[in-house]
Amino acid sequence: MSTTNTTGPIVTPPGVEITSDFKSLNSTIQFTKPRPTEPLPPLVQAYYENGNLEVSTVAFIDASQKIDLISVFYDDSLKTPTFYITYTAPETKASEFMGYQVNFTIELANKPEVIETFVWDEDPINSRGTTTTVQP
Repeated sequence: MSTTNTTGPIVTPPGVEITSDFKSLNSTIQFTKPRPTEPLPPLVQAYYENGNLEVSTVAFIDASQKIDLISVFYDDSLKTPTFYITYTAPETKASEFMGYQVNFTIELANKPEVIETFVWDEDPINSRGTTTTVQP
């Protein structure tokens, strides 16, 4: 899916959108120098139990941006289960970031050893990711 906004096309990541919950942690981190425009990689914790993969992440997004919606997409076309945490905001250099907790659970037949989780900025394509070991 691709639509446009004031800075160009919005590109949806691969996979299907899954149910997730998110909330602002009302807590910021600040760096001494502004970061480039790419998102920071997320902090991720993942557990597998009784056929369910439970994932809890914290995404850090430019604190000056108003974030109304964060979605999660699951791409099962790769060997490693891959998740994209998506939001829409202009690309800006920033030194202060707000933490957002994003939680989701998905049924998987087998426990993966690792998962990949990316923060995907839809305005335009830009992402940062991390590989996480899944706990039993």
